[in-house]
Amino acid sequence: MTIPASAPIHADVALHDAQIERKHVEVWVGAEPTFTRADSLDPAWSSAAEGDDKLARAHAIATSIGDAFGGQVTRVIGRRYPGEETERFAFGVRWRDGEARCGAATLADEPVAPPEDLDGDRYLSVTPDPGVVEVNLAPSPTLGDFAAQLELVWDAAVRAGLSPLRYRFNGQQIDSGGGGQLTIGASSPAASPFVRYPHVLPALVRYVNNHPSLSYWFASECVGSASQSPRADEGTRENFDELEVALRHAEALADRGELPPAQLWQALSPLLVDVAGNSHRAELNVEKLWNPHVSPHGTRHGKMGLVELRAVRMPERPEMLVALAALVRSIITRLAISHYREPLLDWHDELHDRFALPSALELDLGRSRRPRRRAHRPAARRARRVAHPGHHVQPRRRDPGRAPRARVLAAGRRRRVAGARRRAGGRCVE
Repeated sequence: MTIPASAPIHADVALHDAQIERKHVEVWVGAEPTFTRADSLDPAWSSAAEGDDKLARAHAIATSIGDAFGGQVTRVIGRRYPGEETERFAFGVRWRDGEARCGAATLADEPVAPPEDLDGDRYLSVTPDPGVVEVNLAPSPTLGDFAAQLELVWDAAVRAGLSPLRYRFNGQQIDSGGGGQLTIGASSPAASPFVRYPHVLPALVRYVNNHPSLSYWFASECVGSASQSPRADEGTRENFDELEVALRHAEALADRGELPPAQLWQALSPLLVDVAGNSHRAELNVEKLWNPHVSPHGTRHGKMGLVELRAVRMPERPEMLVALAALVRSIITRLAISHYREPLLDWHDELHDRFALPSALELDLGRSRRPRRRAHRPAARRARRVAHPGHHVQPRRRDPGRAPRARVLAAGRRRRVAGARRRAGGRCVE
């Protein structure tokens, strides 16, 4: 599946995929875009999972997607959540690229169990969620495939009379309310970047902690400890203090090749949680990394090597989600080929003070997209020595009256830590 060549982002998407492919790191991406009826105040489109005409509109979306992919649409048994008397409705769309199939479900069809083995086929589902209809995309091996799939899903939702936006009583435009989470994995659990490279998940935890813009720039208007995607440092103090210890231990095992995915999940899942201890609502959701306690539902189970990024609001246009997926894939790839070991930062009041300013978020987001050059200088010097064994690389001359950059940075950090300690009343902020 490819994105149309006429699309404005086609060249950028193709360049991104080519660069990721050259790194030989497999990073698949999925998403769960949600759509609602912007013109309805019925509970089904504000708070309830089912009701009103949600079943018919979900069926229309699935049918439209099936026609576009040349796939088979079936009505399947949905999930049943605590407090619900029956399983929710759901529709599945199954197809294989380059192969046309026939088969459309009707609303009168008896639900069947979702498939457990796809045998190389691709599969997405259309399900209800409180206030929205959710489309669980088929995992995409490339950004181009992801973009093409999103375009078709957005078009199907519009045809069904649904929108990625809703309006408040004062006319303010907001997102659909269901979120737009991204899921990162690979073609198989063993090929997942978090399983194949065990150091990547600890590095990602550190990276997100060091760049609050990744938590807030793309999030919904509700952030913080009571949100649907709290950061690790927005929960209990004890968990955050223990997280650094767990990361160091996991990284030491990963460096020795002694960190299986089950142990990685056991080490981090109790710490990547919300204030109630729920891992599903954490910013970095690892409940499907290597979790033996998740009940299988179709092809989904707890040992899929997946990590979900939840701090993502439902975007207005598919191109916005494509851009975020490009950023996330780039970060994951960078972490796979380099060892990011920056210490966790205890931001204290700055987290909800400084980073409430758009200018601070924008500055930090720019830094998150640009790797530090100094991390690559040793590798560059080694590469030059290999290419030119007899060539001696002269060290860069420094102005004798100028302090080394590392010393200047260290002094600046000491001043910042001292200031934070004063503001925190003497508490340690290292």
